[in-house]
Amino acid sequence: MNYWLFFIGATEILLALTIGVFLIYLGFQLLSRVVKDLEVLESLKSHNISVSIVIGTIIISIIFIVRGAIDPAVTVFTMIFKNPKAEISVFLTGFLIIILQILLSALIAFAGIFIAMKFFMWLTKDLQEIEEIRKNNIAVGIVLAVVIFSIALILEPGIKTLLQSFIPLPSVNFREISQ
Repeated sequence: MNYWLFFIGATEILLALTIGVFLIYLGFQLLSRVVKDLEVLESLKSHNISVSIVIGTIIISIIFIVRGAIDPAVTVFTMIFKNPKAEISVFLTGFLIIILQILLSALIAFAGIFIAMKFFMWLTKDLQEIEEIRKNNIAVGIVLAVVIFSIALILEPGIKTLLQSFIPLPSVNFREISQ
């Protein structure tokens, strides 16, 4: 059994669970505050399917986008633990890089989804999406959900590339490569 690989895998699972639960809660709270007109909790209690579709899609989209932060975070984590010369300052720097990557991806996810929703609502001025969703108009909920997830699909690769730029790569000398 490869204990090192087991340790990395267990750490990745723990990190993903922690981030996932935190972001689901944060996404729900943010949506409740940003779209106060929906009265999210009351709408869910009254079985409003349209609100459920939109909220579910927002949560899935946020998790999908932030999922891209897990790989770079694990890369940083692995690089630090494989370095026999790593000191406490290296561990702290690595931890800060991981936190920064996760927070940055979450911030971009929230902002991107919010901007996409507002822009779509601006483009469809004749349709009052929030009012229709409050009335349980499932068609409007589905369309808004597709817009939200489409933005997540477009944002994810760019965010992943951006986050990889925070990984401190070792300097490589061409002379060392050729030998």
